[in-house]
Amino acid sequence: MLPLALPHLYYNVNSYMKGRHLADVTEIYNLLSWEKKQRIFKIAYLFILAILSLFGLFWSIADE
Repeated sequence: MLPLALPHLYYNVNSYMKGRHLADVTEIYNLLSWEKKQRIFKIAYLFILAILSLFGLFWSIADE
């Protein structure tokens, strides 16, 4: 699971280092469609990671 979670960690660290994690209230409507697409992709990625984690958990329980 670590290799699957590393891109998300890299993205979060990279956005923090560049200061993109902060919301600029004066520019929020200019970037709204891009931010929405980005958030939907992030939620889908985290949802897939959660499903894979649950699958691995159930697989290890059933294996015993």
